[in-house]
Amino acid sequence: MRASTRTSARASPAAPFEAKDVFLYRAPLAPPTPPSGARTEARSGLRAPTGGDPRSLDACARLLASAAVDTVLGEALDLASPSLGALVRRVCEHGPDGIRPGQLRRAALAVLRYDIRMRTRPTPFGLFAGVARGRFDTTAESGSGTAHRTRTHADMQWLTRIGHRLERDPAVLSTLTVQAHQALVARGDRLVLTAPSTQGVPPGEGGEGRSTVSVRRTAVVERVVTEAMTPLPYGELLRRTTDAFPGASPERVRGLLAELVRQEILLTGLRPPLDGGDPLHHVIGLLAGVAEPSGETLRTRDALLAVEELRKAYDARTVGAGREELGRLLSTARSVEPDDTPLHVDTRLDVDVRLPYAVRDEIETAAGVMWRLSRPKLGLLALRDHHRRFLDVYGADRVVPVLELLDPSTGLGAPEGYGWPNSEAAPVPPEAYEGPRTARRNRAVARLVAVAQRTGRREVVLDDADLDELCHDAADPADVPNSCEVTVQVVASSAAALDAGDFLVFLSPSPGSHRAGSTFARFADQHPSWEAEFAALHRDNPVHVQGAVAVDLAFRPRSGRAANLAHTVPATGRRIGVGLPDAPGTEELRLADIGVGATLDRLTAVHMPTGREIVPVLGNMVSAPAQAPNAVRLLWEIGLEGQRLWEPWNWGPFADAPFVPRVRHGRFVLASAVWRPDGIRARARDLRTRDDGERTADWARAVAGWRADWDVPSRILAVTADQRLLLDLDDVWHRELLLDQLVRHSDLIAQEVPGEHEDWLDSPLAGHVVELVVPMTRRAAGRPLCRPYAGSRDPVRSGRAESRAPGAPPSPAASAPRTPDSPCTPHTPPRAPGPSHPSYALRTSYAPRTLRTVHGLGGEWLYLKLRGSARAHDDLLREYVPALVELAGRHGADRWFFVRYTDDHGHHLRLRLHGSCPEALWGKAVPALGALLRTWQRDGVVRGHSLDQYDPETERYGGPAARRPAEDVFRYDSEAAVALLRVAKDPTNGYDVDDLAVLSCAALAHAFGTPVPGGPKTAEGYGDDAAATWLSMTGSRRDLPGAFRARSARWRELVDPYDGWPSLARDPAGARVLDALRPRDRAVGRLAACVRAAGETPEGRVVGSLLHMVCNRLFGGSGARETTVLGIARGAVQDHANRRRHQQ
Repeated sequence: MRASTRTSARASPAAPFEAKDVFLYRAPLAPPTPPSGARTEARSGLRAPTGGDPRSLDACARLLASAAVDTVLGEALDLASPSLGALVRRVCEHGPDGIRPGQLRRAALAVLRYDIRMRTRPTPFGLFAGVARGRFDTTAESGSGTAHRTRTHADMQWLTRIGHRLERDPAVLSTLTVQAHQALVARGDRLVLTAPSTQGVPPGEGGEGRSTVSVRRTAVVERVVTEAMTPLPYGELLRRTTDAFPGASPERVRGLLAELVRQEILLTGLRPPLDGGDPLHHVIGLLAGVAEPSGETLRTRDALLAVEELRKAYDARTVGAGREELGRLLSTARSVEPDDTPLHVDTRLDVDVRLPYAVRDEIETAAGVMWRLSRPKLGLLALRDHHRRFLDVYGADRVVPVLELLDPSTGLGAPEGYGWPNSEAAPVPPEAYEGPRTARRNRAVARLVAVAQRTGRREVVLDDADLDELCHDAADPADVPNSCEVTVQVVASSAAALDAGDFLVFLSPSPGSHRAGSTFARFADQHPSWEAEFAALHRDNPVHVQGAVAVDLAFRPRSGRAANLAHTVPATGRRIGVGLPDAPGTEELRLADIGVGATLDRLTAVHMPTGREIVPVLGNMVSAPAQAPNAVRLLWEIGLEGQRLWEPWNWGPFADAPFVPRVRHGRFVLASAVWRPDGIRARARDLRTRDDGERTADWARAVAGWRADWDVPSRILAVTADQRLLLDLDDVWHRELLLDQLVRHSDLIAQEVPGEHEDWLDSPLAGHVVELVVPMTRRAAGRPLCRPYAGSRDPVRSGRAESRAPGAPPSPAASAPRTPDSPCTPHTPPRAPGPSHPSYALRTSYAPRTLRTVHGLGGEWLYLKLRGSARAHDDLLREYVPALVELAGRHGADRWFFVRYTDDHGHHLRLRLHGSCPEALWGKAVPALGALLRTWQRDGVVRGHSLDQYDPETERYGGPAARRPAEDVFRYDSEAAVALLRVAKDPTNGYDVDDLAVLSCAALAHAFGTPVPGGPKTAEGYGDDAAATWLSMTGSRRDLPGAFRARSARWRELVDPYDGWPSLARDPAGARVLDALRPRDRAVGRLAACVRAAGETPEGRVVGSLLHMVCNRLFGGSGARETTVLGIARGAVQDHANRRRHQQ
């Protein structure tokens, strides 16, 4: 690791990604340097022509007046913020008289923000920034003009409200097709829609209130929905319904259908299908077929036709020359339906850009570096817990309809964090996602921060050895994702410098996507030549599952405005639509026909009528986590399963440091330098309300002090979420903007401007304000990543459970197939194809290669779950469970064990009873136990009980050969736990449960014996002291708990298994403890011998699992309590071992 000047990138092995030769060029509309004339010579953008104090009303008025003469900025403001644009015109024409001082100051800052955005932020938005197509070539070339063109669509939020109004006209409704909403579920006597749209109502005006819609599931409603599962004309649905229910008049049926349309139980064809076509054309075309529209509908149709003509006129003008046409267009649109922003405008830049192939090669290398540094998980983190739960409940051989799975009344419910509707799943702690090398990587990241602080530099440079240390593991090339997009900024001083390889590549604050072409899709209709070229990006995306087909996802987003980004062509030719009418010319797969299955590696999506696996994809940049119904989000995330997804740089626990440096490898900047302005945030809040003459000077001193303390450059990017402003901290107006942003956004950070601190000049490419979106696919496109029968990998071994130290709580293992009965649902059940079906091999991939023995109904194991309060478990085990075990023994049970457990349904005891004669166990024991449990439930001893299958976790305890010895340990440890709980119950004995847990853990570790030669070593070298050897692996001396340090003498007296427990044996209660543990410890010795002979499972893993289960049986799943118990036992046996060592 070094802090040095710029160097060329090393020659690296072939990158895992291959970039396309075309890229999307995104740039602000105005040049970074303002033109002369009305503007000053300042580089940082618009400000009052004579400077002045931002608190001065005259200065604010001058700034607004100077903005009014900029035709491009004025046109952009009219479109983005009509009220602000009107105020600017008012100040220009009539001065600031009559405008409140606060309003004038806020307007000046708002205009300045918009002006900076138009000069420095490349994210496409209205007339502020636009796009062009660029290419990689042999040399760098760029040419730009001023003939930028707009492409104007009707805003989807505005158009949606118009559509809902038109649907209330019977004359319109009678001409439309209708179909049932794809996400309907039956729940008792109700038909429920859990993700209704906002119907075009903006956020804050009631659109959030429609969380659920339901109607009574009457015979007529069910008939309507059944008939409308596929689109059909409204008149045909009316006829079929009245024929089926002759007692219902046509008027009543019409009223019912109209209400079902209003509630979105039925969708009409008036909704634009969001398939890449023009939404306004779609609505106008359907209205043309209405024979006798109402007066209101006729006026709406004529006004929409006028909007259509006016937008053509506006789009025919170059940017900046169409303000008059835009005004007429906005006025006409608002006469149809009031809305501040009834239009959605994208801008095509008059730019031609070519970059050298060396830039493309560097971006490929950069993507490979970020992929190598990504966390070792396949798919998104959000699904890892859901995958585990799916396997636990359904196993690996069952396909569950997606709507049944997501309904918490019938399935698992939505994964944690899902929000439409809100998930009921318990939060997953962040540490659950940490891999085995997280701590090591955190230390490496800490060194980067320390190097920057020690050297006083803003940059640290990584070499290959540093990269290796920062990687979580050796990434498997088989896990490279299908495709991706990487958004970068390429900084160079000139085109010649680019050709010479003298450039840097910065990852953009908006880093990219997981599918090539997603960013391009929205702009495909900007130019005739773009559509086919951009569509090819989607077509060229490989599919990572052998024999699977890609399927587009299409949905009406939660936010009406987000739909502006969603009307894109389904590039796969097939789609799953939710909340939308079917798209003409597209193969529609019904959501009710889609099921979810699982291999041991991943969740899968299956088209149940054929059994064929599908890979759902989202071909645009609408955020599925924020905007998609849960079913769509789940399918999208399943489409990313089986791939190790690239991630931008992550500072981990140091993300909130006051300063983190730029991180570079070769010519690629993985992370820009970042400063947190926490030191001046409180000062900003104090100064905002002041209005005295010293306020501006005080703020300038505060900013100067922060810059001096942390070496903050003059020009920064003020970043919050996906918003960023380029600010010049030497400018008084920009400092005022910083103050305003700090008060409004608690998460604001300051980020370096790419290339800025090296004083590189702004080239014609303006690299620090221009972004390139580069699509990539994996190089081995012909080799699928996930093959049939991929279930041989055990997620316990390859996932987070592998990092568990002895004594740490284990993760539930991925089980062999479990097939409990599921409740009946109205959805189509999976249909298994026969061997001759082409998808048969895919269908059978849900079964693991080697089926493990699972004990279910009628087998030799009876598995009972006793549910109730965790606080009552001790009494239940002491007073009641022994009677149950004795009763089972009289009817064929010969051994047993128990586990305390907590799942999504609450706390329970898991009792497993074995019988060599299953007929006796199930024929005699079960009826007897059933009568006993009914009595317990009646008396309030337990809340309920259930049966389940017993799947032995052989991999944790030595493999199949060690299963019986392990079950003997479970049995005797359970009996010991019951006996110890009885000892703890009597206060005269002098031992509480935790004391006894310490003794039991130390005894077990001693009984397991010392490791085999070549086995685990400890730093202390405890030789033949097995207890000290194994327990020393549960933590260090520094971690010994206070409970041990406070009473260390007592613990050393009690806990001495190596010398035969002399003190404990002299105490009558202690002797009872040793008697209870003796059968268990003999069984542990037999298991240890078997584990060592088999050699399948590391001894440390077996001991750690056994120690955890000792604590589980005595007091349950408290990780902190278990850590304390193990720490006390560790401290005591280590002290004895050290004493013996010094006595030799």
